[in-house]
Amino acid sequence: MRMVGEGYHVPDGYFDSPFCYVFDATGIADFQAVFQNVQLPLSGDGSTFILRHIAGVPLCVAAPTGGGRFSFKNVNDSYASKNVQVSGGFVNTQTGIIMPNNWPVLPEKAYPLGSAIYMDFFNTTRTQTICAEGTIFHSFIGFFGVKRFKKGLRQWYDTPYQWTEQQQTYNFVLTLNTPHFNASGVVNPVLTFQQQVNDYDFELMRILISQQGAAVALTTNDFQMTLYDPFLYAMSNIPINQGFINSARPAQNTAPPYQGVFPVPTMTYPAGSNIQFDIRSMLCSAVLPITYNISFEGVWRLPA
Repeated sequence: MRMVGEGYHVPDGYFDSPFCYVFDATGIADFQAVFQNVQLPLSGDGSTFILRHIAGVPLCVAAPTGGGRFSFKNVNDSYASKNVQVSGGFVNTQTGIIMPNNWPVLPEKAYPLGSAIYMDFFNTTRTQTICAEGTIFHSFIGFFGVKRFKKGLRQWYDTPYQWTEQQQTYNFVLTLNTPHFNASGVVNPVLTFQQQVNDYDFELMRILISQQGAAVALTTNDFQMTLYDPFLYAMSNIPINQGFINSARPAQNTAPPYQGVFPVPTMTYPAGSNIQFDIRSMLCSAVLPITYNISFEGVWRLPA
């Protein structure tokens, strides 16, 4: 279950909480050749955001053959990718880069309190599903990383005893009867669910999602999820497309399309607490109901 590598290091006096800033691109018009300096503000909760990977850009721009490109900026307003070379040297401009479903950010990038992530889109095209009651857009981008807090600034839990590990999975059956839009064409509110953690502290390592009766991953963004920590702090600013955080394989020898592993670092829930999560349906009413299996995989921390 656990992959052992170089130890995860956080500066003394700080702790990291997994987080995803989601950019909602549903309001960007299609077929814009260039849409620059789009801003994603970061929350003013005292944390520094450490960006480590980006998911979902192809949901918001045209295919590479159609000129779909994307770029984003460092906190100092420079572009994270190289400048474009023109006659006479380099200039601070961009024509964007081709990004796959998942883009590792190496080295990681820090955005301090009060900053924002700025980005450019080239040849915008929003991925969508057309229903009788309206058009559902799936055009969201996930900026994954951690919020880094000074200890004492916010609640944080770690098991207070010595432990040994035992693999554990909590399987949750989710039946969606609610469409994205209500009868008036208004987006329905999120639905809140809880999975109880029993017996021992539980370290959540990944989430696997499939449609009931299928042996492989759900590959369509049928819903979005907001996951909460034990103190009910949300791990994203808005709900995340399920595909971005789904670690299940669509086929035995095929990696998940977004290579989603969440939460990173892991999240520990005390015995007797709940894994709380919100679900937003992204489905047309005509296809409902649909049932899904959500597996919360990790380890119990058994007292040593």
